[in-house]
Amino acid sequence: MPWSRLLPTVNEALMVQIGAGGYAGPRINPDHQILFVFRGTGQIVIRDRVYTARAGDVYCYSANAMHTIVGDGEHPFLLGGVHFDLDRADLEPLGARPIYTGLEKAQDETVGIELASARIPEYLNLSLHHPAYRLMAVLVETFENRSEDHAWACRGIMIQLLASLLKSVPTVQPEFKYYEYDHKIRSQLNALEAEGKLQHMKVEMLAEKLNLSTSYFFHIFKACFGVSPQSYLITSRVMAAKKLLRESLDSLEQIADRCGFGNVHYFYRVFKKAEGVTPAAYRQQSRNSL
Repeated sequence: MPWSRLLPTVNEALMVQIGAGGYAGPRINPDHQILFVFRGTGQIVIRDRVYTARAGDVYCYSANAMHTIVGDGEHPFLLGGVHFDLDRADLEPLGARPIYTGLEKAQDETVGIELASARIPEYLNLSLHHPAYRLMAVLVETFENRSEDHAWACRGIMIQLLASLLKSVPTVQPEFKYYEYDHKIRSQLNALEAEGKLQHMKVEMLAEKLNLSTSYFFHIFKACFGVSPQSYLITSRVMAAKKLLRESLDSLEQIADRCGFGNVHYFYRVFKKAEGVTPAAYRQQSRNSL
């Protein structure tokens, strides 16, 4: 499908939690779906392919593809999902549509999602700080908002999301040569985040932990994650700050310090550039939405 005919219509965008040991499916949906794993572990089964899923994984499958989602016994899933059509001119979400279970409907055997002259593969391993994850969260928020122009806004975000995923495809091919470092870096980042230390790290410090030069670490990180390590760290700080702005009564100075910004003026500039609003305005908006 050429880009000129790309008219994605979002039928549903939502966050879903699959409890420990819970499952959804098997089922067949009549529209395309992209599934983001935000938290937890388990299995995603698409047709006859079984994936061990964890945070940072993205699954893309076409309409009429049978799939099952299973949460493991200890770490339930938090998933972001979007159901969409690719070339429907109207913008009205179709809402609830028939869901087929078992083998009541023939499956489409397309692997991944055909788009323009490329294909988004069925499985992508990204980072929670990848731009696609932020776009997915914004898409859910926009879809649920139901403002007068939300359908147009959802289409625009969906185009950005698809483009972001397409841009990531070259970094996750089977011949990718940095698998060893990819695993080490992700393990290191997860450990630092669990300890509450990630926001205070610098690129040089991360490189030193892997006994790599800063320049080579930068090259490997960009290949593995699709973003520079500096951008990743800034996003991590902004996400941590957003959580504190929503959930704490800490002052802006305290949040700037706790999230590794150094000073409130730098925090203000970075946050406004990333979110489009000041930290104080974001806090007020979050309170007003409760």
